[in-house]
Amino acid sequence: MKKIVVVDKREHSLARIYFIADVKKYQVLTQNDFTLASATLSHEMPDVLLVNCDLYKGDFTEFIRAVRALSQDIRIIGFSWKVSETFRRSGSPFALDAFIKMPMDVRKLSLALEAIECNYMLFPSDIMANRSAAQHGASL
Repeated sequence: MKKIVVVDKREHSLARIYFIADVKKYQVLTQNDFTLASATLSHEMPDVLLVNCDLYKGDFTEFIRAVRALSQDIRIIGFSWKVSETFRRSGSPFALDAFIKMPMDVRKLSLALEAIECNYMLFPSDIMANRSAAQHGASL
């Protein structure tokens, strides 16, 4: 059985995650902060890590690097209400395998899980548009 570690404390998101995990036959371990999640990851190696980016107050990219140092095989899906603010202060969304712009619904989560199962990256189009605009501005 595949395993998901979820870092979130909002019932709205967790209900959807549990629903999809049950349908896809994933075991779910939930932590409500990054310190507990780090401790869990050192003992339980999940297939997928779902991270509420809004909870993290530090450098999100550093947290992702620490997770990747534990295992390159963990696939990471981030989700956030404040997409541009999250990545302006916390690093690149491209450190993730997939990103879900909130509000989360089961279709978005299911699509993100399917994408990473097929070894694809999945990001909302507005993140890609912002990235292209930033690259274009940097090249001028």
